Amino acid sequence: MLNKELVKYIHTKIIPMYKKHDRAHDEEHAKEVIDASFLIAHIVKQYIDLNILIAAAALHDVGLRVNREKHHEHSARIIRQLRTLEKWFNIDEIEIIANCAEDHRASVGKIPRSIYGKIVSDADKSSLIKIERAMERTWLYRIDNMKTETDEEIFNEMYDHLNNKFGSKAGYAKLYLKETLIAFRKDIARTRKVCDNKDLARKLFLKMRKDGRLKR
Repeated sequence: MLNKELVKYIHTKIIPMYKKHDRAHDEEHAKEVIDASFLIAHIVKQYIDLNILIAAAALHDVGLRVNREKHHEHSARIIRQLRTLEKWFNIDEIEIIANCAEDHRASVGKIPRSIYGKIVSDADKSSLIKIERAMERTWLYRIDNMKTETDEEIFNEMYDHLNNKFGSKAGYAKLYLKETLIAFRKDIARTRKVCDNKDLARKLFLKMRKDGRLKR
């Protein structure tokens, strides 16, 4: 059962930390990783402590306030130093939460050390679960760093990233749990299809620009 005091702490103290991050890793991202983690956990056939899970999901990206390149390591350090967590977790449990942060990045390429790490890492691939969200988050990150480039130049950069990360053949963002694929099978298949086909990706990109979902 979830500890109500912990849940309140996460929503009032931890999630607001994401306001200081880039727009692709904002408060919405923290919430969607928590939600996806719980959906996966409900069909995993082993015991899951939901208090450890919600803490790990909420804290996985807090190191972005330091820098992006090694944010997984900074997140783990912040977690280990966060004395407030001792109200709800023992030393071993805090280490599990820290390990989840260290292990969650798809680009690191190492298998998470615990079931919690595998759940959070899979849930963090929310862009794989929903192609519109993938497009939106990739756009947000790019326009913060490509302010003078044309839409077509930004799209080409976006597509290369999406294909490299989520494409069915080239994509390095792998899922660790069959339960994740079960929970989001249709959405993942749609994302892979778009990321494999540049014409489909451009069509979606242009529609989202027209609809106002991708704003400069």
